[in-house]
Amino acid sequence: MITETYNTYAVIIAVENYQFEISKVDYANNDAQAFRLWLIDNLKIPHENIKLWIDADATKSALTEELRYEISRLN
Repeated sequence: MITETYNTYAVIIAVENYQFEISKVDYANNDAQAFRLWLIDNLKIPHENIKLWIDADATKSALTEELRYEISRLN
């Protein structure tokens, strides 16, 4: 595996369905999934190096705690 891609990480956040009175963002989830596959297929980034948060998974806790944890695991 190429060192550059092995050491590449990505965080993809897509919110299509918001709470309250915020309008829906059509295709945000599909775009996020397509981008993830593009990173894997074209840039050869390992799937385990890509964190994908969609809709309800994209919480403040995920952005602060989980992301901090993921960053702490990096060399």
